[in-house]
Amino acid sequence: MAVWGIGDRFRMLIALGRRDLDGDIRGALTPVRDLAGELLAQGQRDGVFADHLPAPVLAHVMESVVVSMLESVNDETWEGSAPAAATAVLLAVGRTRPEAEAVLRHLRTGG
Repeated sequence: MAVWGIGDRFRMLIALGRRDLDGDIRGALTPVRDLAGELLAQGQRDGVFADHLPAPVLAHVMESVVVSMLESVNDETWEGSAPAAATAVLLAVGRTRPEAEAVLRHLRTGG
């Protein structure tokens, strides 16, 4: 959810960077991708996330999903929202829609 807020704020710069400086943008996202990979690996060990792909690959999938959604907002093909983005990412890493919705409810209630 937090990544979406930051990404949405800077989505035009991200889009320009991906077109003109793809390597630099990928490098800038490395710390976030690495952290996501660590969290995904732990979740895979705990049976929370799908293990059909290695955690670092799933981290790349998450990054691609988020960047694609931000570009869809830029292209005005989607209005975008943090909950919708979070749901899409959770689905991409192997959670079911009801599980993703339960996570979002949990986040909304602060619990």
